Amino acid sequence: MKPTEPDDLRDDERLWRLLGEARPVEVSPFFARRVRRAALEAPAEPAWFAWRRWLLPTAACAGLAALAAGALVPRSDESGADSAVTAEQEFETIADLDLLIASNDSTLWLDSSSSR
Repeated sequence: MKPTEPDDLRDDERLWRLLGEARPVEVSPFFARRVRRAALEAPAEPAWFAWRRWLLPTAACAGLAALAAGALVPRSDESGADSAVTAEQEFETIADLDLLIASNDSTLWLDSSSSR
């Protein structure tokens, strides 16, 4: 090897040399058949375990749905006394608007009679 070669090239050559020295593994001609049979003969999981697999994802989805519903529902911080005060203020505002409209109507009639 040349001293200017990178270390990774030297490591690759060593690896290939070691792989060449390893003994080959022979696979049994019926290996796939035996594996398939072992998988089919394996005991099935109990019925009570099947629902446990879905419990955590279902609970997580239900929790997220509850959080989303709670975030989307408008909150009302008003108590009964506050709503009574608000209603009273609204009635006063409506009464003031009625007075304003009435005065505007009477002013309109006064202005039109004075322009003749």
